[in-house]
Amino acid sequence: MTAATLKAPETTELKPILYSVTEATINAQADKYLGLTISGIDDRKGYEAVRSARMDCVHARNAIERTRKQLKADSLEYGRKVDAEAKRLVQLIEPIEAYLETTQDSIDAQRKRIEEKRRFDLRTERLKESEEKGVFEFVRNFEIEDMTPEKWQQCLADAVAEAEVERINKEEKAAEEKRRQEEAAKLAAERAELDRQKAELDQQRAELKRQQDEAQRQADEAARVQREADEAAQRAAQAEQARLKAEQAESERRARLEATRPDREKLLAVADTVSLIEVPDVSEPSQDVAIEIRTLLSRTSDAIKRLVERLGN
Repeated sequence: MTAATLKAPETTELKPILYSVTEATINAQADKYLGLTISGIDDRKGYEAVRSARMDCVHARNAIERTRKQLKADSLEYGRKVDAEAKRLVQLIEPIEAYLETTQDSIDAQRKRIEEKRRFDLRTERLKESEEKGVFEFVRNFEIEDMTPEKWQQCLADAVAEAEVERINKEEKAAEEKRRQEEAAKLAAERAELDRQKAELDQQRAELKRQQDEAQRQADEAARVQREADEAAQRAAQAEQARLKAEQAESERRARLEATRPDREKLLAVADTVSLIEVPDVSEPSQDVAIEIRTLLSRTSDAIKRLVERLGN
């Protein structure tokens, strides 16, 4: 393998730019490797040849990078030239590496798809088997496609055993629930019968109370009628007594009036005489006194009449 040489400027004492990987080397790799192919997923020899060639390109690229870093250490200017040469050489090697990587990745992708399909088909087959044995829910959350046949059979056997235990537990719970419901139904029937008897007894008691209330109501009504009759008779007797008393009082009053009539006539004449007294006209200073005298005479006449009316009453 020859080296590509890039002379350093004469004004510096930098080392010449020498890469162990030259363009000729890269061209030789291109001629050697760009024709490599992999005939299929079973072509292990072709696959290994592509992988080995790709790694050879990786090593060459890494060697270029290492040399670049070594040469660049002496001068930035010199380093830029080193970088440019390295970049040029890498650009030459990268298409070869990309071709080989694409070729290898294509086979890897096919292998991955085949493996994913194999795992999917195996999982589908095993889930179907578990469903036939009635243990689908017990294994569906496991990564059963990654189990070996022996481990899968053990997992299936464990799931069947667990399902059997669960079935027995469910049957026992169902039997217990049935017994509980029957017991509850029996208690409910007994309670309903007691409620019916109690309702019948309450109805009989209500009827007896209604009859007692009716008898009491009739007794109260009879007592009320009798009481009202007695009160009416008492009021009638009292009214008769009051009438007789009033008639007697009226008769006595009339007798007294008749006995005192001469005196009343005489006294009423006095009242008339007082009311007929004339107060003479007086001068202006005496008019107030004259008015008071007239008022006093009128009031006196009225007072005499009231006193007279009391006679005989």
